[in-house]
Amino acid sequence: MAELKPSRSLGFGLGLVTGATLVLQTALTRLFSVIFLYHFALVAVSSAMFGMAVGAVLVHLWPRVFPQDQSQQRAADCASFMGLATVVGLLGCLYVPFELSTNALGIMGFLAWMLFVVTPFLFSGLTVCLCLTRFPQIVGKLYAFDLAGAALGCLLAAGLLNHVGPYNTVLLAAWLAAMGGVLMSTSTARRRLTGAVAALLGLVLVGNFFTHTLKIKYVLGRPYAPKDTRYELWNAFSYLFVSAPRDKMILWGPGDRFKPSLFKPEYMLLLMDTRAATRMIRFDGDYNAVSWLNWDVISLAHDLRPTGRVLVIGPGGGRDILAALIPAKGNRLVTGVEINPLTRHVVMDLEKDYNGLSKVPGVNYVNDEARSWLARDPNRYQVITVPLVDTWASTSAGAFALSENSLYTVEAFRLYLQHLEARGVLSVSRWWHAGSIGETHRLMILAAEALRQQGISQPRQHLILALGADVVNLLASPSPFTPEDEASLRQACEQRGYQVLLSPSHCADPRLENFLAHPEQASGWFGDVHLDLSPTTDNRPYFFHSFSLRNLFTGNLKTATGTTTSERDAMVILSSLVVAVTAVAVGFWVWPARACTGSQRAMLTYFACLGFGFMYFESAQLQRLNLFLGYPVYSITVVLFTLLLSSSLGSWWAEKRLRLNQFPTVKVALVLIGSLLLVNFLTLQALHSLAGATTAVRIVVAGLLMSMMGLPLGTMFPYGLQLAQKAEVSLAWCWALNGAASAAAAVYAIAFSLSYGIEFTYWLSVLSYLVAFALIWKPASRV
Repeated sequence: MAELKPSRSLGFGLGLVTGATLVLQTALTRLFSVIFLYHFALVAVSSAMFGMAVGAVLVHLWPRVFPQDQSQQRAADCASFMGLATVVGLLGCLYVPFELSTNALGIMGFLAWMLFVVTPFLFSGLTVCLCLTRFPQIVGKLYAFDLAGAALGCLLAAGLLNHVGPYNTVLLAAWLAAMGGVLMSTSTARRRLTGAVAALLGLVLVGNFFTHTLKIKYVLGRPYAPKDTRYELWNAFSYLFVSAPRDKMILWGPGDRFKPSLFKPEYMLLLMDTRAATRMIRFDGDYNAVSWLNWDVISLAHDLRPTGRVLVIGPGGGRDILAALIPAKGNRLVTGVEINPLTRHVVMDLEKDYNGLSKVPGVNYVNDEARSWLARDPNRYQVITVPLVDTWASTSAGAFALSENSLYTVEAFRLYLQHLEARGVLSVSRWWHAGSIGETHRLMILAAEALRQQGISQPRQHLILALGADVVNLLASPSPFTPEDEASLRQACEQRGYQVLLSPSHCADPRLENFLAHPEQASGWFGDVHLDLSPTTDNRPYFFHSFSLRNLFTGNLKTATGTTTSERDAMVILSSLVVAVTAVAVGFWVWPARACTGSQRAMLTYFACLGFGFMYFESAQLQRLNLFLGYPVYSITVVLFTLLLSSSLGSWWAEKRLRLNQFPTVKVALVLIGSLLLVNFLTLQALHSLAGATTAVRIVVAGLLMSMMGLPLGTMFPYGLQLAQKAEVSLAWCWALNGAASAAAAVYAIAFSLSYGIEFTYWLSVLSYLVAFALIWKPASRV
């Protein structure tokens, strides 16, 4: 069969479609974090990969629908359908209620809802497969356009989410896909038709941009219609609701002796992703009017250390900054480091006259990631406080790569302790869960391990735990707490009605004392439930997920031991996705392999290994460099952009230079595996040595690390296609298996990182590529 001659605009159209796909995937990740649980970010990633895989299968199975001589026009048609399906899918996600449930009705509803999500990616998969498998003579160039478009889409997505919000970002993705269809159309009549579709979608985008018609209508299947709304703001990693002023007294951990009737507070509620709340207190300079804030157990450190410099990590609406100022009537230096620029914008710009913090001379409210900022900070503090910092929000880097997890690791606690004065106090607050084993116990175990790594053999003398309502405040110090400190503690707790759970001379919960004496017992069975309370590290930074996957094998889904239902639901979703993607990936391999020879099966498995290897590498580096770069948005823009763009350059080079008889498999293997080992070593060195570097330096280093790996990775797909053509294997099936394996690996990577650590996932990438090379060793040697 004669080779097809594509138009010059085919590559540019393909790049628009893959760019739109990345923009859509990123925007859906943000939306799902609000509409459902943040764990549904996995659904967005897997849906994209799954849709691509199914599209490739349909190309193989329906040759009459996708005839060889009309491949480019069919790709253009599918791009236009992707644009239309994206708008329909957005409407379905916003306006069709779906309640997460494990009963039959809930599962059926979930499958029906998934059609809204998968369909746009299905048409994207059809477009990409037609382009990459029907024009093998220029597949390297086309694959380069594919990756470059995805890279630019990745870069575009973060900016769009920050400036136009997720609804308009999705609509722009629809328009970009339709414009790709216009560029790929091969006849004037079809170009007019695809142009009309693009014009229609452009009008929808412009209309919503000015009218703001689209809104979230359901959250977790329940109607969402917030009242007394002052602002609704979006950026790349949060949705922020700000209420009108309220006057109902709210404290996180009040003591038994608190009398709300004595105070008249006023505040605005700041709600992130409809779940994580913080409050902005009205403050006009009168510290007596806000003195009620120090009746909260999370402010206990200021009773022990009422003077000296203070650092508040995650100040949110600024209430904890105010609490630090009250004992000294404002005569104190207080710095707040807030990761979310929207929150700072509300507190220090939009409502600066309401909360008054900008008028206090000693207050410095910084927009940065706390750990990277603190690593660069030369100051030492009398108090460092981490007041109930958790957002439950997925970043644009994906589920479980959560920014606040990095605040609760041994390495983070060591950094806090190193920045304290000799008698300074670290204050960290978490939930008590009615006394059950859970967050509080893990927090104490974590702090004790950090103290041990600082050379303190008796951490009990350096720890205090106090309880107010359902909140526990942990106090840790580089120096042992003195009898005078304990006397001050008892006085404050008696005055406000707090309970002392642990101090150097007292323990009200024997389990706390047992974990201090036997930290090796932190992971195991507690009743019928298996919990992992072991100290979290940067390699396994999942502080909020102590509900072990082992419970799913026993069928025990109890949460009465101190874990939350969201933890359990996360594990159920994850395990369900593991089963689903495994079934899909196996089916995608078995189906074509039945009619293949041994060497052809090896080629199919090779492309599956490429999907596994690339996704394991991407997932591991996203999580590690998310910590290194600080801002979650940097992870998606820097890491993915440089990886995809450099892979595009590698593919372009492969098209020009790489031939089987000129570049034997052994050289490809040595370059790729050697690069993986080198990048792993350099990444670990950067995490340890450059944490305190400026943001610009860290961005450059992260970009270089990903570029070093992207160049050899980009050669693997075109190199394999040359072998597949020689072996007479269906290129559509090769692409389908690559997509199915990528979808599976996106889920597996999270499960492996949760259970064994991020570095384990990285080594799975190395193993995947080693297996890939072993599979094609003989076929390549015969060419």
